Amino acid sequence: MNEHDIQPLRQDAQRGDPEAMLALGQKLLTQSRHGESDNEEGEQWLKRALQAGHPLAALALGDLHSQRLLDPESLSRAAAAYEQAASYGVPQAIDRLGDCFLIGWGRPEDPAQALACYERTALLGYPVGYGHLAFCLEYGIGIEPDPTLARSAKLWQAAFAYPRGYFASARALGEGSGADPIMAYALALQAERLAYPLSHDLAQAIRQSLDPDEQKTGGELSQAIEAHHRLFEKEVAALEARRAPELDQPGFLNDLALRHWNREITHPALHLEPLPSIASRATSSRTLDRASDSAPDAVERSTRPHVWTYSGFLDLETLAHVMELVWHELGPTERKIADPLSGEHLAFDGEVATLLFPHADVVIHWIATRTARVLAVPRATIEPFSVLRYRTGHRYSEHVDYLDATRLGEYERMGDRGGQRKTTFLIYLRAPERGGETHYLDNGIRIAGESGLAVAHDNTLPNGEPDRSTRHEGAPIEAGEKWLLRTAIREHPLYGAKAEDSR
Repeated sequence: MNEHDIQPLRQDAQRGDPEAMLALGQKLLTQSRHGESDNEEGEQWLKRALQAGHPLAALALGDLHSQRLLDPESLSRAAAAYEQAASYGVPQAIDRLGDCFLIGWGRPEDPAQALACYERTALLGYPVGYGHLAFCLEYGIGIEPDPTLARSAKLWQAAFAYPRGYFASARALGEGSGADPIMAYALALQAERLAYPLSHDLAQAIRQSLDPDEQKTGGELSQAIEAHHRLFEKEVAALEARRAPELDQPGFLNDLALRHWNREITHPALHLEPLPSIASRATSSRTLDRASDSAPDAVERSTRPHVWTYSGFLDLETLAHVMELVWHELGPTERKIADPLSGEHLAFDGEVATLLFPHADVVIHWIATRTARVLAVPRATIEPFSVLRYRTGHRYSEHVDYLDATRLGEYERMGDRGGQRKTTFLIYLRAPERGGETHYLDNGIRIAGESGLAVAHDNTLPNGEPDRSTRHEGAPIEAGEKWLLRTAIREHPLYGAKAEDSR
């Protein structure tokens, strides 16, 4: 770290400026690792910023502790910090506190409390909260499934000029009871204008079901949605620029979004109404496990190595959301891989992002639970998901996924109690147009990807020994892009969980 670059920031922090304390702490933490002196100093500056009354310092401390997964006390510390930031009304902290309740991290597992947190963020005008509410309503997380109300929550997110809301509303209006393909096409076009992942595929699929006049009507409506988007964002930006006090009033942004949307989007199918109370209908019996109780059947592809697949493991909307979630986190492997012993920075020439707790959400936690269910393993044995993005020409050269003796020993020295990687689990977020097969070298099997396909293979033999026949590669991409969501299943629970934790 260049001390000269941060010296002015350090001087302001030492003079007692809370904003400088927060910025200095975050900079020191970003450019160091746990156990290093800069990392420890960065944490102290966050604590001083919090003592000076900066609410975002509590959020930053929560994010810091939630990533120190090897510390048994990290999860309770993270939850406590999120609670403190939530008491200041910080939406991101309320959202992450909801995730803590959802999966039982640092707080008792309570999906009803999680749902209440998501609703609270939505009512504060945090559009991400509407997306979480929609997902919970659709899959029955903390509440009985309600597709109609889920569709309304998606439309609310669209009214906030939020790309995920356009895409999700297009999906909701494109199928099932009350479907309106013209409206769905208009929303899909708006998502495509904003480059939301997979929106081109969605718009093209809907377009094929429409005649030319219907396509024209959908295009005109999409222009009206675009006009709403620009006007709403312009008004919000103007309010923020003059630090309008009404922005701090509960419900102000919701009222603003409602008025703008219904004034500019007059089609009955897109009319917006206030949502009824959702938290009042919440129930703790609707856990993530219950919401993940249906999954496709496994198809065995090879016995040695043991390889199997699940077709349609995730739907298009979920795939697109995961891609959007990591879009700004992706980077070259040499910069993003925290474990140089893995050799991934040498084997893989694409981009990677890891979805640690601050970067995950209810959708990622649901995917993890669904994965645990189909593999019949405890949720706490699943490593954090990561995403690999291959562009044309990229490949992942020959490798194995099990941990060799050196890595196992190093992990144990660091306090990692997870043990061996028993199983690898991959989900195709996007399949390439050509090439990019997962190639198992010992028996020659090649698995060509398709969007939503999950691929699993055992890394160990029945006696627990590493299976050397699992040597595999990601073949070079010949056309298009390949996106993979991946994780590995460990022998024992991770993340500060006790050994007897079987969730």
